[in-house]
Amino acid sequence: MAILSLDDVKLYLRVDSDEEDNFISDLIEYSKEEIKNSTGDDGINPSYTYRMAQLLIISDRFENRGNNEGEFKPNNALSCLLAKLKYKGEQL
Repeated sequence: MAILSLDDVKLYLRVDSDEEDNFISDLIEYSKEEIKNSTGDDGINPSYTYRMAQLLIISDRFENRGNNEGEFKPNNALSCLLAKLKYKGEQL
């Protein structure tokens, strides 16, 4: 399983132009850092679970970048994926 490319993420986000490329590239790196900090998984051999967690993080930050509510909104799907990555190989 290959890591997410800029084109993969743009397709997922349905972004056709190049105007957001730098921001999306930053979000890809941010998602890797967020997953590593939350689970310890460094993404060297990303699974489908890792990729889906990345896409959820990226899409959330992309769609809510102008949100000034300051309130954290939990994402149950992301929480489940992060738990799976954190405890992979262990019995939950």
